[in-house]
Amino acid sequence: MSKLKDKIVLIIRDICELSDRSSPEEYPDHLLVLPEELETFISQRLAECFPKIQQAATEIWLDNGRVNRHEPYGVTLERFNTWLMTIDPTILMKAETELSALTEDQLETLCCGEESEAVGLVSEITEELLDRIFDEEYYPKEQDENDISHEGPILPDSPAAARKVSAVIWKSSTGRLFIEESMARWDGSTHSICKRGHLSPKQGYCEACVPLNNQEEYTTYPKQQWKDEPLYSMALDQWYLDKISVIDVMRETGQSAQELMLVIGDPQNATEIDPDDYFEEHLPDGISVPDEIATAFDSLNNVIRNCANPLCYYPSKIAAMIEEDKDGSFN
Repeated sequence: MSKLKDKIVLIIRDICELSDRSSPEEYPDHLLVLPEELETFISQRLAECFPKIQQAATEIWLDNGRVNRHEPYGVTLERFNTWLMTIDPTILMKAETELSALTEDQLETLCCGEESEAVGLVSEITEELLDRIFDEEYYPKEQDENDISHEGPILPDSPAAARKVSAVIWKSSTGRLFIEESMARWDGSTHSICKRGHLSPKQGYCEACVPLNNQEEYTTYPKQQWKDEPLYSMALDQWYLDKISVIDVMRETGQSAQELMLVIGDPQNATEIDPDDYFEEHLPDGISVPDEIATAFDSLNNVIRNCANPLCYYPSKIAAMIEEDKDGSFN
């Protein structure tokens, strides 16, 4: 009851704060309010009693691009709140209760994920309400007076093929035209702000964040004693393929394996080749390569299978442990 009383107080306050209002001379304590205005104030405040339904609607709008694509968030929310008050209160209370019982991840899955992932999270009644929100039932159906229905083939010069409409077009700094403002702004920009607040080129990556990202990632790697494998330095972006080069860089820089962020190289060996797969785009369905070609591939695959030398190395996610002995040697 106290919450409802608080809402009533807020409605009265909002109405009293309306600008450019004067009381009639015969009723100086009265305030002139139109029925439509009163309905709006009441709808907006009572809709605040269902914050989880509003949150679910916001998740849906952000996922399908409704917000900022057609109108500001505040306008959409106001229209939604007015529509929400036309729904059966028992449906609203049931949906609010069920949505409040979900975690943030479950709510996001329910509103933005696949249908199969959301099965069983809420009742059919709540699912139907969310479907109505997704279908934007709170927007009036526009009747297009110029819409020309036509059956049968439509030729290019037919009036049914196209019609002239008015639309707001955004022109980016590159001269390209866009219907969506966000796309025009992205196209016309040259830089963006990364998550750490650095100014970086729009196309590419933030160079200032690279060493910081590497340090954060390196600390999560498991450690393994070095056994003279090729190593990669995440700090220097450099490969060291033999023991001598590893020892030299550690002595020249005076840095440890951890400071150099050395990771063990993961060997990439050649893989065997299936001749039918290799020539797939040239072979008719159900036809294999000639026997002499298949025999040649068997010989090649035998060499590949027994080759001990890798083609190359890739950085693994295993940090190398290298210890320096008292005599200055490294292990």
